[in-house]
Amino acid sequence: MKTVTLTKGTRFKKEGSAFEIMKELLPGQFVVKNLMENKEVMMDQTDLISLYERGVIMFEVTGPSTEIMELGLRENRIIDFSMLPENQKEIARRRYSAILPLVGQGRKHLQPKLEQRVTDLKLEGLDVEPLTLRRWLYLFLDSGQDITTLVPNTLQRGTGSRLSTTVEDIIDHCIDTKYAKRERITAKDIHNSVMVEIDKKNKFRKGADILDIPSYNTITRRIKEKDPYEMMARREGEKHAFDKLGSVAVLQRTKLPYDVLEFDHTKLDLFVVNDENGLPLGRPWLTLGVDKATGAISGIYVAFHAPSFVSVLKCLQHALMPKTYVKEIYPEIKKQMGDVRRSESTEDG
Repeated sequence: MKTVTLTKGTRFKKEGSAFEIMKELLPGQFVVKNLMENKEVMMDQTDLISLYERGVIMFEVTGPSTEIMELGLRENRIIDFSMLPENQKEIARRRYSAILPLVGQGRKHLQPKLEQRVTDLKLEGLDVEPLTLRRWLYLFLDSGQDITTLVPNTLQRGTGSRLSTTVEDIIDHCIDTKYAKRERITAKDIHNSVMVEIDKKNKFRKGADILDIPSYNTITRRIKEKDPYEMMARREGEKHAFDKLGSVAVLQRTKLPYDVLEFDHTKLDLFVVNDENGLPLGRPWLTLGVDKATGAISGIYVAFHAPSFVSVLKCLQHALMPKTYVKEIYPEIKKQMGDVRRSESTEDG
């Protein structure tokens, strides 16, 4: 699963043009600017997600393993993993194996899971710090789960000088423990904290082992590379982050029927009446299970009680069970799969 945060500054590519979300006028209603034509249009959150799932648009990836490419959007530096040296591919595979159990866990309450994973990896002979493991995981997730982002920085082209792993860990630690707090300190404060921590370590280093001090721009860039929803939630509270950003989880495109079923509840605009005494029984609730791959309605459940897990379970049961009775009840239906149409006689009638 890839998470797309629809907020100000989010960029995406569509039909050969680059777009950027400028602001959110109403919940789920965004002002989007075409960067090529310098024009602004209104786009709905539902439409954006639908276009993404159909492959019409591609959101910009983030993280230090990216660079500005065509149309001014960031893309992963390494394109063809198979062309890399075998030793570099092996390092990326080991890092992928290290973070694999954490990929589907989400980013909430991640620290205990990181620490447990570090313990498990030590038993397997791999000694890695939780912050390093977190950085690998975020690189992988923010790139759209591209394994090339786990390739060591020394191989990536066009990167210039690179900070050491120790400095990267210090930056991550300062951002996670000081910036992501309710005190809401500034990026300048984080830069000062990073310099203090590096000075402490440099007291015991000499020559080529001296750690480089990152620039202020590097610190602000690392902060921007963090998950904006997580940062806002930790600095201003979960409710404030949800109201402002409303992180939207987007499932990968489905390939086969029944890969994903989506359930929807609707109170019908009609009253059911008792045939015997003519008394109204009330307005029923309709629960539908829609197959995401085909768009077909796979399951139905109608009841008078309010939607609940029972409604979902009953609808799911109906979706999974054979529907051989349909042909007996509705003999005029000629096809049950694919193109469903009525007979000519029914249409003429």
